[in-house]
Amino acid sequence: MALSRAWNGYLRMSSQHPWKTTIVGTGLLMATGDLISQKVVEKKPSIELSRTMRFAALGVFYVAPVSRAWFVFLQRNVNGSTPLIAVLKRVACDQFLFAPLSLTTFLFLNSLLQGKTLEQTKQYWRSNFPEVYRANLYVWPGVQLLNFSVIPLDQRVLFVQVVALFWNIYLAFKTQQ
Repeated sequence: MALSRAWNGYLRMSSQHPWKTTIVGTGLLMATGDLISQKVVEKKPSIELSRTMRFAALGVFYVAPVSRAWFVFLQRNVNGSTPLIAVLKRVACDQFLFAPLSLTTFLFLNSLLQGKTLEQTKQYWRSNFPEVYRANLYVWPGVQLLNFSVIPLDQRVLFVQVVALFWNIYLAFKTQQ
């Protein structure tokens, strides 16, 4: 009952304030992913709050607005002769255009926000991007196939961010090595 009320409240907020709902939800889920990474995966004795706030900020100011705009763009501009062809084209665009650019931007922003120089950031990208992108290709094509075929447009970022909770745990761990 309470879960149903919460979900209905989310749907109402999402339809009335889609950008705000997406931004707040993404920031919270990214911060949660980092906290889980720190405590469960890395088993840190104490939380590095600045790191969690960095992940939340990346979610609020980068991931949420860019993802929402991307999903709207795909829905409006990438079509096909059948619904299946449209979905497959969107997944291909997402994985071969958006994912490399988005992951590159995320890795650069995360590194620069850690206080690394541009040269250190470039090296950080060179050593991390291939593995992160490869991992992306194992996880996201199937998720996006489901996302673009059955999830309504106004709920796509939420769906992706719930799945991304686990992805963010991986990214938080990977970007701290």
